[in-house]
Amino acid sequence: TSTREMGSESELGLKVIRLKEVEEHNRDAETIWTVIHGKVYDVTNFLEEHPGGGEIILENAGMDSTEQFDDVGHSSDAKEMLTDLYIGNIHPDDEEKPEAKSESWSIPWIPVTFALLLSLVLAKYAFTKK
Repeated sequence: TSTREMGSESELGLKVIRLKEVEEHNRDAETIWTVIHGKVYDVTNFLEEHPGGGEIILENAGMDSTEQFDDVGHSSDAKEMLTDLYIGNIHPDDEEKPEAKSESWSIPWIPVTFALLLSLVLAKYAFTKK
């Protein structure tokens, strides 16, 4: 499948690529694509140059590798190198949405309150003369 068949041009003239097309450019394809932060990169020619080896790129071929890319802590130089490999943006419908953070325990009011009350009750019994 060619890029022209599945991709489209956005209003700004940027190439918009569906995730289905990215998935076709996996480790078994002639060209290797990956997605990082909603942008699609053709990393085929970078396999031999990658300081960590080409195998790690092949493991992330044809998929969104944003988390893996960020976990490694790439240098600013590495991030700049991506501009030469950029071929388009992932279609907005295919972008991985960050999981909604659960607010239920972000501020642990219930456990903190329970611990405080428990310590007050224990203190009362510990220091009460019999």
